Amino acid sequence: TRCALVTGVQTCALPICFPVTISQRFQAVSQVSAASLTGQTDSATPFETSLGYQAGNVNTGIYNTFVGYQAAVSNTTGQSNVAIGANALRLNTTAINNTAVGYQALYTGGANNNTGIGTDALYTNSSGAENSALGAQALYSNVSGSYNTAIGFSALRANTTSYNVAVGHNAMRLNTSGDGSTAVGQGAFEGHIVTGK
Repeated sequence: TRCALVTGVQTCALPICFPVTISQRFQAVSQVSAASLTGQTDSATPFETSLGYQAGNVNTGIYNTFVGYQAAVSNTTGQSNVAIGANALRLNTTAINNTAVGYQALYTGGANNNTGIGTDALYTNSSGAENSALGAQALYSNVSGSYNTAIGFSALRANTTSYNVAVGHNAMRLNTSGDGSTAVGQGAFEGHIVTGK
């Protein structure tokens, strides 16, 4: 970085100037650091925490925490949501009580009381409620299925139904029509389309 000495103070081509003394340098750096913690959101919404470019950008809902690039960027009146990760809970507008942790977790949002932890967990969920997905791409294609639990990479990935439990890497990965099914173990019912309880 190019710096210049102007009236006894060293300045740089940055948004901050670094004074000559060490104490002044720390003061300048801490002021910039504190300012950057607010991200691009200038929210007057009570009980909201937003950190990251456009995180919670149009939010008016209360008790929300949004951290990451465009986390919950579309949230309007949704309340008590947590979105941590770039594009987490990105398209949610009014749904409440959701927890999305990971890149694009619960990307589509739209329904209440869901938990998606992991990259693309519950990615397309728009109307399914009370689902829990732990693992990258767990319940990825679930749109309207409710009351499902998927633990493990790609568990219940293609799921479209309700009341299923899949625990293990790729467990019930291709399920599209079975309700109330349980699969435990690596690859359990992975290549099968489960048709019932």
